Amino acid sequence: MNIKRLLKNIKFNLHMTSTGRGSVQGIFKSVGRDVRLPAMNLPLYPELVSFGNNVEVASGVRLIVHDAIHEVINRDGESDLTVKENIGEIVIGDNVFIGAGTIILPGVKIGSNVIVGAGSVVNKNLPDNSVCVGVPCKQIETYDKYVKKLAAMQ
Repeated sequence: MNIKRLLKNIKFNLHMTSTGRGSVQGIFKSVGRDVRLPAMNLPLYPELVSFGNNVEVASGVRLIVHDAIHEVINRDGESDLTVKENIGEIVIGDNVFIGAGTIILPGVKIGSNVIVGAGSVVNKNLPDNSVCVGVPCKQIETYDKYVKKLAAMQ
């Protein structure tokens, strides 16, 4: 880990509350209002991650904005190919909950009014107004329907 990345991790994790970490400026590409983030290791390029308004990220979530497959392929001695590093932004919309242990891969956009179930692997864009779970993550119902179910249980 280079010193610049280490300092960003320290700055981010010095905040003792999830709302404090969500208000840290100069680390992510953009952070909206009422963003709550757990203590975490920042992705290699945190400046490629955007959060909308009213976002809750549970513990153990991994934001991955690159992969290292190119390193293996380019040194395998078998291939004449040269592969570039896969780098992609992660964009999280408004009113989003991301469950514990979720992994979000490079180049993914999570729409607004989305709930992502715990332990999911998000490898493609998730549409607005959806509840998505699984490996790989897939929509199981609409956000509106889920909210009505929760209200009925009260």
